Amino acid sequence: MKKEILEYNVINNIEQLICPILEKLKRKGTNLDRRNIDLLEKSLKEITKGFGSKVLSKKWRLSQREIEICHMIKRGLPTKDIADLLNTSVRTIEHHRNHIRKKLGVSDKKVDLAVYLGSF
Repeated sequence: MKKEILEYNVINNIEQLICPILEKLKRKGTNLDRRNIDLLEKSLKEITKGFGSKVLSKKWRLSQREIEICHMIKRGLPTKDIADLLNTSVRTIEHHRNHIRKKLGVSDKKVDLAVYLGSF
């Protein structure tokens, strides 16, 4: 039973955290962005850790994009870098961060979201 749970967690982590980064790298063609490569490397190291499965928990009801942003926030990427990596505006990322805070129940703005996510 424990083996099946571990396998499920690894598969989920790969599908939710690694595959989206790989898709972005493919879309960028041969000019690989160093930030994406660094993020991919860190994500691969996270595969067997519990963060992915905790963030993916159905109780949080995070969207695929929010999960992706949570992972980047946890890695310490600033909002501007996340926006650049996702080809979106800083304001859009700030909007996602606010939704993530609400869904995770982190209403106090004094709480650093990266630190909070790192505690998972």
